[in-house]
Amino acid sequence: MTKKVLSFSVSVALGWPLCVNAEVLRWASNPESGPPYAFFSWKQSQRRINGVDADVIREVAKRIGYEEQFCINDWDNLIPGLCRGLYDVVINGIIAPEKPIPGVIFTQPYFRGTRQLVVRQDEKQIIDLTTAQGHRLGVIQDARTQNLLGAYPGIKVLYYPDEYEVLFDLSRGQIDAVLMDSPGVLYHGSTQSGIRVIADSVVEIEYVMALRAEDKELWLKINRALDGMKSDGSLLAIMRYWGLCQRPFCRMMGIPESSESDLSSAPGYQHFLESTQTSTSWKDFVSRYQKFIPFLCKAALITLQISVVSMGIAVLLGLVLALLRLYAPKWIRCIAILWIEFLRGTPLLIQLFFIFYGLPLIGISFSPFCAAVLALGLNYSAFEAENYRAGLLSVPRAQMEAARALGMTQWQALRHVIVPQAFSFVLPPMTNDFIALLKDSSLASLVTIVELTKTYTLLANSYFDFFGTGVMVALFYLIIGLPFAYVAHCAERYMSLEKQAYKGIRARRKKHDAVSTVF
Repeated sequence: MTKKVLSFSVSVALGWPLCVNAEVLRWASNPESGPPYAFFSWKQSQRRINGVDADVIREVAKRIGYEEQFCINDWDNLIPGLCRGLYDVVINGIIAPEKPIPGVIFTQPYFRGTRQLVVRQDEKQIIDLTTAQGHRLGVIQDARTQNLLGAYPGIKVLYYPDEYEVLFDLSRGQIDAVLMDSPGVLYHGSTQSGIRVIADSVVEIEYVMALRAEDKELWLKINRALDGMKSDGSLLAIMRYWGLCQRPFCRMMGIPESSESDLSSAPGYQHFLESTQTSTSWKDFVSRYQKFIPFLCKAALITLQISVVSMGIAVLLGLVLALLRLYAPKWIRCIAILWIEFLRGTPLLIQLFFIFYGLPLIGISFSPFCAAVLALGLNYSAFEAENYRAGLLSVPRAQMEAARALGMTQWQALRHVIVPQAFSFVLPPMTNDFIALLKDSSLASLVTIVELTKTYTLLANSYFDFFGTGVMVALFYLIIGLPFAYVAHCAERYMSLEKQAYKGIRARRKKHDAVSTVF
């Protein structure tokens, strides 16, 4: 049920079509990989995923009688998410590893290309991988690349998350060369000036789809569909549309290499250029950013939901931990201290991955939203516990003694006397922690939640506009955080005035008592 609710929320947030058919093929990709694999086109009112991988899986789904449903995940988490059962198929320019992955099977290849070596136009020393030793080489991380570069220990390898970033660093001189798959070079290379391909085929590659080993029947259906697409020319038509009929693919299809398509005449490539073209007038920029606002508003709502619920958990649990640490029996205090130090001493990202990907291995599963909220709430509860401990210790000890002398139990004294006074001391650091949690909620994107930061990367990668879109997202974060900071400031001021009034009353009473004593 939670998966259906999450799917509905994400689909509504980005305007994706909902699948109501019982036979749904859930396929996953990382749109941040960009063209030609899978990318969003936000031009006009088109909001669906595009790319060669999207076209291939849609044709496969149609042939096996399924409705397709797109799922987002980061590149590094595509296979873990598959094993987690978040989706049925992964297709994102994946190359079958040399060693089998437990619980994962791969289809027959639907594309064959090459891995190319790219340098700047002015680079004269590097002509192949041998001469690249002693230089900085940027790559997109995968097991095959690591094995290939293992034979060249002198190369300093730097791993990048996507093609655009690695080619951008190459063009500005941060690295000396790039080893990349030919489709990525064709498309992303066109967006960067001053680079050239020096080794057209370092090694041949084949793209496959990944499925769970238990889905053997679905695996057979997809393989039969790919066979049909190869025999009737559907697969060839898709590759021609995107300009990817390269020589290795032609050999795989058994067609003459002379039929290799021209990239400049490929409709898919022209569509990519139209979707990512750079605007030159302020009117175009304003029109583009106006289209971004609805998507950013919906993503901001998801960010706000995650942050508020997580902070509520952190505040309540932090108060419990602080009280246990200060007033519980010794053995409970030790447990509370260990728990607080464990949460403070381990990275939030590791805690999030452990909850979302690790706990299902022992039969405990959470939806992405619940996993993100739980990880953030637990992590920040440790910091809130220390804030509360400082606040509780700042209350004079005589307050507890006076409350007990009046006949209150320890729990009543804490509830009615100590904690309310400590709250005024805790409020400023609590506000700071909420602002920090609001920004850390961006980690929720790593468990398939499309929140504000994830929406920024999708929009920026679609238009290659990281500056203007980044300013918009920063303003959205500021708009979300400022009201809470203002409310906290007002509450702090109110408590400060209340304290001053209380001090004034005490001062007048002391003066009155002193006068009464004299007379």
